[in-house]
Amino acid sequence: MTSKGAQLVETRKRLLAQIRAHQKLRTAAMSEHIDTELRQRIDSLIKELEDRITRAIASDDRLPETAIVLRSIPGIGRLPARC
Repeated sequence: MTSKGAQLVETRKRLLAQIRAHQKLRTAAMSEHIDTELRQRIDSLIKELEDRITRAIASDDRLPETAIVLRSIPGIGRLPARC
């Protein structure tokens, strides 16, 4: 994943932690609508970025093969292989 993708994933992780904290404090209702919108928007941006990366890989003759080789390395998953 690109650095922008990693930033989005980290932002989503922080948002989910904040949502859980608000739920424990029973203050989630105050910001539930905003949290839901933010989570959906971040998820949408991550999906859009992943789709763009997939299309970029598919548009190059050598990149799909390189991605397969990278994914075969232990510790390299689907997303890191897209970097």
